[in-house]
Amino acid sequence: MLASFEQSGPELETEAAKAFRVGFMLEQAHYLAEAYTYYKKATTLDPNVLVYKSTLESFKKDYSIK
Repeated sequence: MLASFEQSGPELETEAAKAFRVGFMLEQAHYLAEAYTYYKKATTLDPNVLVYKSTLESFKKDYSIK
């Protein structure tokens, strides 16, 4: 399933955008540990994108991750 998620994006997608998209899809499929890893990767790869940061913070708050 993860390979399917990773390949389903647009051709010219940045690594950060891909990580964020995969994280979102994993969260929707209730793979929360994996989703956290991808959200964190997106934020690390491109820390200037506010939606990546805010989504990671919301995710951590929603699931009590410190």
